[in-house]
Amino acid sequence: MSSRLGYFFFLAVLSFSWATVAAAQSDAKTLEDPMLLQAQQAMDEAEYERALQWIEKGLLREGLSTHFLLQLYWNQGVCYISIGNQNSASTSFRKLLAIAPAYEPDPATPPKIMRAFQAAKEAPNVEPDRPVRLQPRTVPLGPQQPAQDTTVRLIVDGPNNETIIKRVVLYVRSQGESAYSNIDAVPTDANKETFAANVPGLWLKSEPNDYQMEFYWEILGRDGVILAQAGTGRAPHTFTVLAGGPVSQPPPLGARVDQESTTNASTIYIAIGVSAAVVAGVVTAIYLLQPKTASATVSVVCEGQTCFQ
Repeated sequence: MSSRLGYFFFLAVLSFSWATVAAAQSDAKTLEDPMLLQAQQAMDEAEYERALQWIEKGLLREGLSTHFLLQLYWNQGVCYISIGNQNSASTSFRKLLAIAPAYEPDPATPPKIMRAFQAAKEAPNVEPDRPVRLQPRTVPLGPQQPAQDTTVRLIVDGPNNETIIKRVVLYVRSQGESAYSNIDAVPTDANKETFAANVPGLWLKSEPNDYQMEFYWEILGRDGVILAQAGTGRAPHTFTVLAGGPVSQPPPLGARVDQESTTNASTIYIAIGVSAAVVAGVVTAIYLLQPKTASATVSVVCEGQTCFQ
């Protein structure tokens, strides 16, 4: 009896460790993808068949970023090993390696999973028979204004670009952020030698000081295989976003307005009632007629330390 309990305890610990490693190999972007999140939750509960269903649904979508494809195939391989399907696990790992031949698992990966991955890596025909040699060059960007759309351009030198290149992806983030956002670039010539991607102005936040945006490119071929990169996630290109200055905020209603001199012209915000409201200084009184619930900004001359006593 004790031996059986020990065996089940061992299986529970092993399942937990595999799920933990799979989670450790994802980053903050995983939580942005609902399919990956559902699959990871199923793996955490050792429900590997259910996790595989979510992974298969995730792989059916078009336009997946390389990050999500790698995570889906990795988790798929881990699930197959967990249910004893070594052949399918090898297929999943080989698909992962076809996209990213230099992929390396987390060093804490359990030995059984690591052996299956290494076997897939050493299997023949993992990489394309005819490597494609492309030379991508990003077009330098000068300083950009905040809150305005910015076009980033790429030049790709290579043979038969129009038939080889299937997709070009730009990855962008503000310097210091943990995750990149991705944008599909569009070719700007028939031979697919130049590409452009539009970074939304909403991503270029207005800050009181200049700051850097980081970006890199991936050129993908058939089946999502990475053919070339311009920059990487760890060594990205950059461009500067100019300071936009602090965003001024009106003082809250009823707040005390300090005056720096005995006589000072100040802009204050008042709320107008049903028909009228009165703003009174020591000497000056202003009477306003406005629609119900409207607001107005008026300039009043204050004498003394404050307009509100």
